[in-house]
Amino acid sequence: MKKHGRLGGLAAKYCMIGPVSLWMYLLVAAPLLYIIMISFMHKGTYGGVEAGFTLENYMDILHFSPEINHYICDSMINDRHRINLDNYRENIN
Repeated sequence: MKKHGRLGGLAAKYCMIGPVSLWMYLLVAAPLLYIIMISFMHKGTYGGVEAGFTLENYMDILHFSPEINHYICDSMINDRHRINLDNYRENIN
């Protein structure tokens, strides 16, 4: 078996890494960047997105206080405000 020099070994190494890196960029990094970009756009009229920059999509994460979170968890634990077949007509307008 013929030994390749240092340059030949590096060239073979990059020939193997190059296509894998390209596919990883196309199938992982590019869609992830697209999702991040879309998450900062405005909501469209019919469910799409419109160009522009907004942080409104992330406000749901930030606007709840600990008291509201506690109330929601307490209501779920104590089975309050549950809609079932017996009371759904009273709760739906």
